[in-house]
Amino acid sequence: MAMVDIPVQWYGIIARAMFVVSIAVAIAVILGYRTRVMVVVLWMLLVSVHVRNPLVLSEADVFLRVLLFWGMFLPLGTVWSLDKRLAKDPTPPNSWFTSMATAALFIQIALVYFFTALLKVGDDWRTDFTAIWYALGAQHLTTPFGA
Repeated sequence: MAMVDIPVQWYGIIARAMFVVSIAVAIAVILGYRTRVMVVVLWMLLVSVHVRNPLVLSEADVFLRVLLFWGMFLPLGTVWSLDKRLAKDPTPPNSWFTSMATAALFIQIALVYFFTALLKVGDDWRTDFTAIWYALGAQHLTTPFGA
């Protein structure tokens, strides 16, 4: 496959256009319009941004990406969404939905809490409390109230 030679001045225009597309897709997911397709598209756009900017990511960004991944396999548009409102079938959805994706989503959330709890069992958290001092001393994260 041949590479397309794009003039440098077009990079900013393309980047802005992709962010506008990402915002539009995110709004469609929030409103529940064609939810499954939009979640897949939003996940692909988010992965694209994450791959291009790895140095500015935090674990919250990775967690959002994982939640969107599992959301691709869940019926997110069945209750409070435009998909449900525009559906021809007026039957109410089943209030219980179980699948491997449901289990994976709940296990993912539980593992986040489990491993963050494991990180907080050392002496710096429980006896001398230096971890709190280090956390509040991070100048780029601390607000005037925290100082």
